[in-house]
Amino acid sequence: MFNFVCNCRTLAYARNCSIDAISSLIRAHKQELHFLQTHQPFSSSSIVKTSEKRSTVVSYLINSCGLSPERAISASKYVNFKAPENADSVVAFFKKHHFTDAQISTLIYGRPQILSANPDKTILPKLEFLQSVGFSSFDIPKLVCVSPRILHRSLRNRLIPVYNFLKNLLHSSEDVVVAVKQYPEVLQLDIENTLMHKLILTKNAVMKSFLEYISSCSAVLCDHNRDSKKIVERIKRIGFNPQKRTFIEGVYLMASLATRTWKHKMEVYKRWGWSEEEGLAALMTYPLEIRNEDQSSYGSSGAKDVI
Repeated sequence: MFNFVCNCRTLAYARNCSIDAISSLIRAHKQELHFLQTHQPFSSSSIVKTSEKRSTVVSYLINSCGLSPERAISASKYVNFKAPENADSVVAFFKKHHFTDAQISTLIYGRPQILSANPDKTILPKLEFLQSVGFSSFDIPKLVCVSPRILHRSLRNRLIPVYNFLKNLLHSSEDVVVAVKQYPEVLQLDIENTLMHKLILTKNAVMKSFLEYISSCSAVLCDHNRDSKKIVERIKRIGFNPQKRTFIEGVYLMASLATRTWKHKMEVYKRWGWSEEEGLAALMTYPLEIRNEDQSSYGSSGAKDVI
């Protein structure tokens, strides 16, 4: 049955592979055959065509992209082409733009869908933009390999707004380049009309050393479904200093807590005999610690020392 599924090209390549590589290829074909057999109806010709197509992709990823057999099998699930011409043009494009063979292999394994892209229309404008804002031809391949999804992000709607946000935050293109090289995932964030964006619009610039923290809180700070302006203004009224890390922590805390939960915490503080101002003072001092507090952790007298 296995011989029925595998074509001659894969078997010929398998003779030159290690025992582990051969085993991987066999497992992949057996899994494919099991799927095809359990998802009827399929004709024998469709099974042969599907297997031939898959093995062609695997061979291409190994021979042209430098992937190991195991990685090629894994990546082939996300690659779909009838002929390798477009994939060849993508590989040639990256070589032309100073990507090493190892970097191309890493990139394609991390984002195999890129082989179906139009390099001049989809990829080139993003590389040109990165170079125009200060990334060198040496920096760009490293950046793309670490964060390959940026090649699938909209230049107009994602990359440029993120860059503008960071430049407003850090004040210079040089500092943006340094920050992005340290935290490449920040380029993938969707920040328009979010808390992160409101921090800039309300002129509450934070120090650049907070960028790592901002990135770690991105799921909350980049949520479009929050009343960003009210949250930022409330944190200002409480008394957070926009130049200190507690400002960002306070915004994160306020955004991550539901309104009902926030009110409940204030009620608990009042039962302890605290005024609202004292509760807010505790929040300013230990915002993230208070966020993680559970009512059950307090003694019957509520006398847990939090300040």
